[in-house]
Amino acid sequence: MQRAISTHMLANHHLTAVWLDRIWDAGIPLVEIFCARQHLDYRDKAQVTELGYWFRDAELKLHSLHSPMYSDDAWGRTGGPDAVINIAEPVKSKRLKMVEEIKRALEVAETIPFRYLIQHLGVAGEEFEERKVEAAFSSLEEISLFAGQRGVEVLLENTPNAFSSAKRLLYFFEATHLKLNVCFDLGHAHMNEGVEAAYRLLAPRIRSTHIHDNDAKLDLHLFPFVDPGGSIDWERAMGALGSAPEQYPLLLELRSAPDVVRPVESACRVFEHLERLASKEPARTTEPDPVSPSGVSDGSEGRVGPLRALEELARTTASPLRVSDGSESRIGPVRALEELARTTEPDPASPSRVSDGSEGRVGPVRASKQNDS
Repeated sequence: MQRAISTHMLANHHLTAVWLDRIWDAGIPLVEIFCARQHLDYRDKAQVTELGYWFRDAELKLHSLHSPMYSDDAWGRTGGPDAVINIAEPVKSKRLKMVEEIKRALEVAETIPFRYLIQHLGVAGEEFEERKVEAAFSSLEEISLFAGQRGVEVLLENTPNAFSSAKRLLYFFEATHLKLNVCFDLGHAHMNEGVEAAYRLLAPRIRSTHIHDNDAKLDLHLFPFVDPGGSIDWERAMGALGSAPEQYPLLLELRSAPDVVRPVESACRVFEHLERLASKEPARTTEPDPVSPSGVSDGSEGRVGPLRALEELARTTASPLRVSDGSESRIGPVRALEELARTTEPDPASPSRVSDGSEGRVGPVRASKQNDS
């Protein structure tokens, strides 16, 4: 999985090339820009143009843009009730204004090309209502058309509400027949069905990710392995994500961290932990390490020697083995061991290293077995 990071953790800072340089210098090839107007004011042509010049000559690629959640520059605190952007808003006149705000953000693609727009379906704590399904459908039809004309694909993000959990997203796709894919947010899944259950439901549609930790109650966007209070089982979570490493990047969406010294470098340490977990392979009985745990037939793990390993190999084989008379037969572990020992005997005329390190010629009984074959 490619490394990617969201500028969400810098969202209280005006986004400049200096921040983007830090991300690239840390060896991260992909970035998602979080659309908050105090950070990226997508209506400010000067800021967008300046960033466009930087991306034109940069190796860092803009992977995605997170759709704006508020129309003001203070997390919805100064713009009144209409400052919160909700594409599932049932009142059409309000909803159309919100869709227009998202279109303004999408116009960034005319200056800085990007692949995906990450879109929330409803807001935090949104209750499920059928009329909101119709409202969201109308919004997404218009947003998807506008995005597609600019080479952008809309991804719906699973969020911690009753409207866009993994199960509700599947219901929404079925009800509307919209052919949309998803951004899989592990932290939000942890607050809903659980990471593994949500992943199984959404896996074929996942095109991007949001990685962060929380306590399963609050949407904290904690740094995994760094911040206290997170409760995601990262070994199991990365076991799921690691099953399709070419399908999506590993994209960190972390909290604004004024208390974290050098947050980009801290994010790199998180990547290293996650990548180690994702690269872990299950123990194999066919090539056990005599000093490491190996899965055995009853599902337990134990330290096994070469004899036990050969027994396991013989037990688990389901294919016919050719025996000394030329016939094929399905054979039990003891016979399999005999056959394996017989076919791996050293040449009777060549020296063979024995257990005490000396070399000796094999005896006549052993040689005759070789000649019989």
